Amino acid sequence: MQTMLGRQIDVSVSLGRARSAVPAVARGKWTHGRQLRASISASLTRRPEDEAMGGKLLMNSMDEEAANVPSGLTKAFKTAPRNSLRLGLPSKGRMAEDTMDLLKDCALSVYKPNPRQYVAKIPQIPGLEVWFQRASDVVRKLRYRDIDLGIVGTDMFSELADGDSDLVVCHDALGFGQCHLALGVPMTGKFAGVTSLDQLRSMPDWTAETPLRVVTGYHNIARRFFAEKGFKHVVLLSADGALEAAPAMGSADIILDLVGGRAGQGCGAGLGT
Repeated sequence: MQTMLGRQIDVSVSLGRARSAVPAVARGKWTHGRQLRASISASLTRRPEDEAMGGKLLMNSMDEEAANVPSGLTKAFKTAPRNSLRLGLPSKGRMAEDTMDLLKDCALSVYKPNPRQYVAKIPQIPGLEVWFQRASDVVRKLRYRDIDLGIVGTDMFSELADGDSDLVVCHDALGFGQCHLALGVPMTGKFAGVTSLDQLRSMPDWTAETPLRVVTGYHNIARRFFAEKGFKHVVLLSADGALEAAPAMGSADIILDLVGGRAGQGCGAGLGT
């Protein structure tokens, strides 16, 4: 299979640092074990208010999924009653490893008898359930009120929280999970001389009939980004992996992705930096 060479345009948008997010009833910053326990206690004592507020069933970011959701499904609904507090943690990858290190530094040990289970507990905080989920599902379950607080990346929060006022970020600089937003463009053809965002935006090719086709897994982030940067004719395409294949196949012009650390190396290998 032929590999398409490309270059990365750094657009200087920083995203992806780990965040701790909770519904609006619990606020506060924490960096150490004692402060974390105080934040959880505040959330637990206000849980009746949380339940009284109900929740919202909201569409996720994918166009094809959103098209299948009737517009009337945004009204409030009641979650099943429970007495425990639930903390959502990422289940896989570097974010999961760094999150466990953070809790260990806070003198909080996560006890999971079976490594295949999704539920664990923290003995230092009685009544707390720890649920290991995909990073994207941590945000979704916060919105559905299935969990009460979670640790997620800013990328997932920005994409899936999508301005939900019922979610509050308690602390947005946990110090790990760094990444940034970048555009990947081909190095040949009409893109041969494109090395900056201004050059890409000023290309005469982009019209209402022939918009800039961008493949990405972050549609909400991409919509806000291109609107802020003054792009008038853009269409977003969906893909979950191997984004660089779309320009090579001719189905997209460029890619938008979050890169940095391991993810940045993988993206660079596919596009050339």
